[in-house]
Formats: sequence, C-alpha cells, structure tokens
Amino acid sequence: MKQQFGNKANGLRVLMYHKTIQSGPTDLLTVTASQLEEQFQFFQQEGYNCVSLREVVDHIAQGTALKEKPILLTFDDGYKNNMTVLYPLLRKYNMKAVIFLVPGYIEKGEANDTQYMTVDDLLSMSKDVVEYGLHTFQHKSYNDLSLPEIEDDIVKSKQWLDKRGVSYQPVHCFTYGEFPKGDKTKLAGLFKIFERNGIQAALNIGNRINALPLKDKFVIQRIDVRGTEPMSAFIPKVRKGKELVGFIKDLLGRP
Repeated sequence: MKQQFGNKANGLRVLMYHKTIQSGPTDLLTVTASQLEEQFQFFQQEGYNCVSLREVVDHIAQGTALKEKPILLTFDDGYKNNMTVLYPLLRKYNMKAVIFLVPGYIEKGEANDTQYMTVDDLLSMSKDVVEYGLHTFQHKSYNDLSLPEIEDDIVKSKQWLDKRGVSYQPVHCFTYGEFPKGDKTKLAGLFKIFERNGIQAALNIGNRINALPLKDKFVIQRIDVRGTEPMSAFIPKVRKGKELVGFIKDLLGRP
C-alpha cells in the first residue's frame, strides 16, 4: 500500500546506523559518540519515544498501539564498536536499539579488517537495551540468491544463533536494502518463505517515514543516518523523511 505524506507525520521513524566510534574521522557508515549524543538529546527534546523491535512486532501481530512519536534505532552488521561506544550511550540516555547480526562475521570475529562482536559480547548486553535481528549469514543480497538459497540462509542464521543462546527477534533486515521488488513471482515466494520460517517483519531502506498502522510488514522503510551529515541535515530527515524534503525542494524550485 502506498503511503501518503499526510499519514506519515505521526508514523514510525526507523533510523539506520552502522559503525559507532568514540572520536575521529567519520564517513557514510560511521558516526561519533558526540554525534550520537546530540541526536539522542534531539529525540528527547522533540518528544520522540524510542521503541523496541519487540514492540513493533507486537504492533504488527496484535495491533498493539505504539508510543506517541515512536522511533526505532537500528544498527547493521554487529560491529564491536556498537558494544564499546553505542551501548554505554544507550544506557546513559535510557534509549534502546536493535542490532542486525551477520553470524558469519560474528563467527570469525572480523571481516575485511573490521572487528565484529563475539558471542560473549552479544550475551553481555542487557536485553532491555539491545535486541538482535537477522541480516543474512554472510551479508549476501537476496537479489543474488535463489529462493531455496534464501530459505537455507534464514534457517542457517536462526540455527546458528539458537545454538549459541543468542536471543533475537524474528525480523529480517535486507542487506544493501535489496530485495526482488521487480520480480513479483520471486517476491511472493520470498514472503512465503518468511511466513514459513516465522519471520514477522522485514526492513529495507527507502528513507521514508512509515505510516501507522503498519501495513506492509515485509517492506518497513528506514532512514539512513550518515556520519558525514550535520544536524541541519539530520533533523529534517527525522521530522519529514528524505522523500518529503526532496518533494518540498522541487516545489520551491531549489536544487
């Protein structure tokens, strides 16, 4: 169902982050502790209420109402710095977040010279502060996998986490924001796989605010947060969503 601008004002904002560092140079995927603190303070000043992924799942499955001005914080891939930098800030500001895990990275502890959390790290953080979700086993795009391969990937990811006692929400996050939206047959097959394997929601990118109540549970949209952007760019994203910002600029004839 296409969401209209008017339905988004009080909708669910899902923010997409990746790496968190104490200080130093930022990039598209990396934010500093000071940037996070400024953003968290903005949420509190503006009256946004941080919700858990479990609350979103319950909203979808049972129609449970979300808090006023709900916002969901998501962090992809399971970087070690999510534990060392992000987690203390979540506790400090009484916030919560979900980290979408790539078991193949956790298993090795590192990939592409990047350090990821270990199972012990995952188990050390409070479930009231940090939840986990699924992000494929080896960070592969579902556009590149067949339906049987996708099902194997979901089953393998769940079994790996279950075996190690890592609790997670039955929610999948598409890598690279990619899913077979141009292939109706494959898309229908993918959604059937989700249903068959107990996946209750899926997130992509999209940069839009999700109208409530949530209707398209397998294409929940996220707004990307970039370490290279100042607060003057971050605030309009959160308030209106990138699409609406661009829409207004077009109306005003601005580049």
